[in-house]
Amino acid sequence: MTKVLFLSSAHPKFDKRVFQKEAVWLAAEGYEVIHLCPDDNAEELDKDGVHISTYTRRPGLIGRFRNFPKLFFTARRLRPDIIHANELDSWIVALALKLVSNTRVVFDVHEFYPSMFAETRMPRVLSPLTIGSLRMLYRLLAPRTDLIVVANRHIRRDFPNLPDRIISAENFAVLDVAARMDRMSADQNADQQTEREGCTGAPFRIIHVGLMAEERGSNVILACARDYLDASTPFTLVGTITNMSNTAFRDMIVDEGLDDRLEVIDWLPYEELTCKLTSSHLGIVFFQSGSETNAYGLPHKLFDYMAAGLPVLVSKYARYVSEIVTEAQCGIIIDSEDPAAVAREIRALAADPARTRQLGQNGRKALQKKFNWDSEFSKLSEGYKRLC
Repeated sequence: MTKVLFLSSAHPKFDKRVFQKEAVWLAAEGYEVIHLCPDDNAEELDKDGVHISTYTRRPGLIGRFRNFPKLFFTARRLRPDIIHANELDSWIVALALKLVSNTRVVFDVHEFYPSMFAETRMPRVLSPLTIGSLRMLYRLLAPRTDLIVVANRHIRRDFPNLPDRIISAENFAVLDVAARMDRMSADQNADQQTEREGCTGAPFRIIHVGLMAEERGSNVILACARDYLDASTPFTLVGTITNMSNTAFRDMIVDEGLDDRLEVIDWLPYEELTCKLTSSHLGIVFFQSGSETNAYGLPHKLFDYMAAGLPVLVSKYARYVSEIVTEAQCGIIIDSEDPAAVAREIRALAADPARTRQLGQNGRKALQKKFNWDSEFSKLSEGYKRLC
């Protein structure tokens, strides 16, 4: 049996892509799969056919570097046939191990790491140099890698001239998730269904799932709630505010008198999140301009919305998301830096339940037909078969 080691320096043990999609699905195909990953405490456990081995997380980027020896020697002791690296630093560790063993290396590229690192960790003046340096590192390491998996087809441009070693396994939704949302939606009582379909004059609920910050539209949401909308169109933000604590953001909402139309909820267990989604009317992706990560990133929240049958209001600056929304005909493209324009589209959708419902149905159908992990996994499976 081929032993596959998922090597993570940052991704948690039950990560949606690394664990729930890739590791579990490969285990179901007969591979022996281990996920070595950081956690608050070191432990060993088995779940869904995958053995999980955690090591104690160290804080910050320096802490990740300090864990290099632990990752290297633990991975070497496990003697995997294939190492599936999930970050830039774990990729380096995997290639170091390849120098002293017969293991094959897979690099799973989830983000635009060069531009993301430059945007979040370096002064603006050093961004071009940082991006160029990291892309040079890519060009040095990629030919020594057996398979490169990109979670977004636009990431391919960071790996030119390697058509035989690179595959796309896009981070689409698992069809079972959509089926579960269908069941939960069907289980809603008649009053909830009538409210969602806009027949009672009940609030038109808008939801955002995931990380939130100014570059993801927090200021626009605040401006909409304060200056253009009221309690009949409330926003719910589920996740983490990255530029301040959730508590501080809630305090600011209360100070501005917006707590009747804007709430912030910490991360929810999956079933509770599903309930929030299926009782909402509109999902939003409000990425702002000036960032390659925002322009070409593919947030999983989009597919959560589509699975729940929600129409999507998406920023024109989120180019890849806009491509999918346009193809699926499941939402509206707006200027997410113009709160007045955003508010107009929200009011228009709230006033047109039939259109809102049709856009949501279009999204769910598109997910079931094309934008799903079930079809993407076949590409990953074929890539692994070539390695074995």
